[in-house]
Amino acid sequence: MFKLINYLLLIFCASLAAGQPMPDSLMTKYRLAKTDEEKHHFIYQYFQSSASEEDYKNRVLQLSAWYKKQNDALGADYADAHLADILNNKGDYAASLNLCFSILPRIENRTDKNQINSLYTTIGNAYFFSKNFEQGAFYYKKIIPLTSATDQKEYLSQLYNAIGCIYGEGGMPDSGMIYAQRAVNIDTEMKNFQQLALSTSTLGENYIAAKEYDIALPYLRRSMGYYLSKKAEPDSFLLAYLKNDFAQVFLANQQFDSTNFYANQSLQLSIPFGAKDQSMRSYEYLHKSYEQTNNQDSINKYFRLAMTLKDSLVDLEKVKNIQALSFREELRQQELETEKVKIEVERKTNIQLFLLKLKLIFNYF
Repeated sequence: MFKLINYLLLIFCASLAAGQPMPDSLMTKYRLAKTDEEKHHFIYQYFQSSASEEDYKNRVLQLSAWYKKQNDALGADYADAHLADILNNKGDYAASLNLCFSILPRIENRTDKNQINSLYTTIGNAYFFSKNFEQGAFYYKKIIPLTSATDQKEYLSQLYNAIGCIYGEGGMPDSGMIYAQRAVNIDTEMKNFQQLALSTSTLGENYIAAKEYDIALPYLRRSMGYYLSKKAEPDSFLLAYLKNDFAQVFLANQQFDSTNFYANQSLQLSIPFGAKDQSMRSYEYLHKSYEQTNNQDSINKYFRLAMTLKDSLVDLEKVKNIQALSFREELRQQELETEKVKIEVERKTNIQLFLLKLKLIFNYF
């Protein structure tokens, strides 16, 4: 009888340890961590070592479920914050916000300022991507006091630039100029030319949004100068975006040869890179440019190309919506499975308590 009881207890304890998704070495470090920041670091380290995007998604799902099974609210909240990021990437902004706001009160009450910043950023991104610009800026701004207190100037510059960008895209250039200029000031002070190329172009784009094209142009040229002088290393998307900014300014100033030149240069970058939004932008500038010069063949050509890409982007959005729905269903199934596991753990706990009582009774007699 005693062997049976001990065997059942051993099986029960083993069942609790089964399915642990993190490696034992990392889980031990997590359990021994003395602060919230340290625990967050080990979870982040585990996610960063993912072999692929699919592997990352699976790790986040598994770890979220495992922490909930262990009643570890801190670990579950950290994993769910990463889930919200995945939902953003899949275009399911409403689900991302619902998840963020469900864990936000607990994370705000903890000492991990980096996690608070990260969650505010995720919320800001969800609003930004869904075109709720003022709400996005509101949550980005909440990070500023936390970042300023730690003197993280590089991150603060990136934050100011993001707010400048969101105001520019949202048609609020007066506010956007203020934040873009702050980013430019920090980047200039730090001589961070990589970020300066970006913040300078953001400032220029806000002047474009304000239709002050003659002021915008020098900022765009300065940004391009950092890339041409090799002080900053551009990627294809940023350079395609910047060349389209030039095309937009020249179109507004009715300098059609320059419009066509920069729009075509942008296409040379955006088409191989697959940046359909920038390709569509180029086609629209070319269509409008040739429309002004009455070049009917080119008008028809670029109008068709722009419309084809627009339809393609709409179809891509539909695919993203389907993927988002599929992922949401995957989350729902995971929640059901977690609930089943919770019920099973409770059942086994009751068995354990019953067996312990039996053991005490046998020992008594």
